[in-house]
Amino acid sequence: MGINIEGLDFSDSTIEFLKHWQQEYGFSINFLKGNVTDIPYDDNSLSGYISLGVVEHFIEGPHKPIAEAQRVLRPGGISIITTPSISWYIFYRNYLKRD
Repeated sequence: MGINIEGLDFSDSTIEFLKHWQQEYGFSINFLKGNVTDIPYDDNSLSGYISLGVVEHFIEGPHKPIAEAQRVLRPGGISIITTPSISWYIFYRNYLKRD
């Protein structure tokens, strides 16, 4: 598809696991050790940024990792940032089941 994907994690063991995983399945992905509050890329250098279930782990709040994502994104770049949350459907279903 012409997409260059790189992964970033602060854990050596996670990076090693992912390197084995990508070799096993034949993917070509570069995994780097780093921190989302100090991303090792130049300003405006990425066209996309995906962060799934990360920003909620910062006691001081999500502002710094989100600002870093914005810093490395090119103008018009796309970021996808998620946090775990109960869906409204599950919330409503649980509400209906209460006694």
